[in-house]
Amino acid sequence: MKIVNTASGKAYQLKPGTQLEIERTNPFLNEWGEQSLPTELPDTDLNRQLTGYPDMIENRSKVSADIDCTIQDGDYFMPARQAILEAQRHEKISTAFYMNEGSFFAKIADVSLQEIFGDETIPGVTSVAEGINFCRSLVNGSHPEFAIFPVLIDTGDTFDNGKPAYKQINRFGTTYEGSFIDSASGLGSTLDFYNAVEREETVDDKTVKITAGFYMSPFIKANYLLKRIFQYFGYTLLDNFFTQTLPFTNMVFINTCADALVNGTIRMVNLIPDCMCNTLLDVFRKRFFCEFIPNEITRTVQIEFFKDIPVQEASCDLSPYLTSHPLISYPESYQQLSLSSEEILSDNEDTESANSLADLVAKYPSVEYNQKYGYFFRRGFWYLNFGWLVGPRCIPVEGKVSASSMRYYAGGDLPEKEISVPDLQPEFRGYSTWSGSYSALHFLFVGEPRYLNSAIIEAGATTPDTTEISDTSSNEELKPMLAFAYTLAGYPRGTITNYGAPESILTALPDIRLWDYSLCFNGPEGLFEKFYRSYDDLLRNSLHNVRVSLLLPSNLKLSIPSHLPVLLGNQRLLINSLNYQIGGENEPLESELLTMKLYEPVNKAPVFSDIVTSQDYEWIAHSENTAITVSEYSSSPYKDLTFDPIYPSQRPSAELAASGKIYYERITCIQEAGFSGGFAYYKHRYWLTCQKKQST
Repeated sequence: MKIVNTASGKAYQLKPGTQLEIERTNPFLNEWGEQSLPTELPDTDLNRQLTGYPDMIENRSKVSADIDCTIQDGDYFMPARQAILEAQRHEKISTAFYMNEGSFFAKIADVSLQEIFGDETIPGVTSVAEGINFCRSLVNGSHPEFAIFPVLIDTGDTFDNGKPAYKQINRFGTTYEGSFIDSASGLGSTLDFYNAVEREETVDDKTVKITAGFYMSPFIKANYLLKRIFQYFGYTLLDNFFTQTLPFTNMVFINTCADALVNGTIRMVNLIPDCMCNTLLDVFRKRFFCEFIPNEITRTVQIEFFKDIPVQEASCDLSPYLTSHPLISYPESYQQLSLSSEEILSDNEDTESANSLADLVAKYPSVEYNQKYGYFFRRGFWYLNFGWLVGPRCIPVEGKVSASSMRYYAGGDLPEKEISVPDLQPEFRGYSTWSGSYSALHFLFVGEPRYLNSAIIEAGATTPDTTEISDTSSNEELKPMLAFAYTLAGYPRGTITNYGAPESILTALPDIRLWDYSLCFNGPEGLFEKFYRSYDDLLRNSLHNVRVSLLLPSNLKLSIPSHLPVLLGNQRLLINSLNYQIGGENEPLESELLTMKLYEPVNKAPVFSDIVTSQDYEWIAHSENTAITVSEYSSSPYKDLTFDPIYPSQRPSAELAASGKIYYERITCIQEAGFSGGFAYYKHRYWLTCQKKQST
């Protein structure tokens, strides 16, 4: 065996019979990649020189943790990275080697995204006007590296009723007769960003000037960010599912920088999450259960998905290389998956996050799923008095019971296998510019803004009346936040689901199915159903540990993929860890495999449509308004009663419809100003009945 230091081209001096014991792990199932167990190099002058004299206390240079080298043994040839563990003069230099995934993981472990981009700015933007025009060029969605759409931010302002008065980054809409309309109204002739011109707003009861370009920021596309990460480390990311499949071609990382344009340039570090490279890759790994498989020889990276593994052909048959009968260990208990984000938005609009889907359905038998916004809700009815012109009415309402960031967990007796994504999921919020009653307009809410290049100050103050430039910011770190960008009817929009429509204050436009994937953990096209169900099947019914002693030939040591199935006898198994030796005498070593067969009785998580089932029956509201006398009003036990919305606790059904009964009856007596003066008095009654849904 020969180990060559790449930088010098010289081979290390090895002890006779030196062997490396290599552990190749399945990257889907382990947090570390292919690596050797620690081995000792002789403390010779050449070895000390090639490793940077690690045995010297007086050494002024850092000992490298990632020395490039190659390992050669007959047909075996593998680039590797070498780490020095410890050294003692005249005794030893303890070292370990990392290959393939192990080498790649070692490279990216301590590098931040900010280090990759440094002081880089978006080319062609040298003034605020050019920055605004650049943002305008993103509206049609054709730019390969950036996208843009409005998001809601919480600046701490509230309406009189205490509800948050959200502002927007990238507010976009129509100018009509001097007014700005956020929705697709069709009234105006000019579509543009609200902050493309100078504005004034009230901050802490003070009027401030907001320069053009404030509250505007492009969003970096996820595929471009991945490409830049791998380029930085000398790899080429091959075309893959994310670069070839809608909506992932337009998936972005949202930033909350409110002043990205104010200096006349757009700094890349303002647009990216504040995290390490391996954290960002973990967002992809854990949200989509994919792996980045590097090839150290070609310096390329391909993306594989676990959902594809169970149906792939076995890469090889290990049966001829067995040197003992398998030892099979059975799990103490099978498991089931739970899937969530590490962080959720603190403002969840008074919704509760149920522990599991089973608990949610048990508490709200009529629970439904909003396919456009990704949250769970129950249908109800609200009594409102619209005055003498219309009178009291029962109007339908949606009562949100769990946010779109709710984790996936089916519930039941099986223990949890928890997977937590190191990100923050944005959520839809209603938006209003004039009251505490939010309109039908919804945008993604992303939390508090960050002011990285300026500070808003009062107009007319002694400091400049636009923005005050600062070099530091006390803003919290930006967590990774993924969303899909799209454009409908000329309006840029962002979503976390696979449904959308041009938001309109004039018409109730139908939802449009945009694509086949959602970023929510739940839902019929959610992350569990699309990427994790096959793994959950294995957790519930298989993954028995199979330990085998194998004597592998040299060609398999080099070529066998650790993430693909293998055969043992006639059974398909997954590799958990594959162990073999390089150098010296080839000896059998014990490896760990995992069963893939679903053992009977097969336990599967219910599909989403069986948990949140479609409903063939519905509740119908009825009301009647009867004029009464002032004396009847004065003596009525129902005088001036007000009610919270009715949310039926019973699921509408054929039995309830067949009964013909009245349910959830409410009565109130009201006094209101008459059309021609004086007062009028009414008894208002409303109730619900159940009926079969009418076909549409």
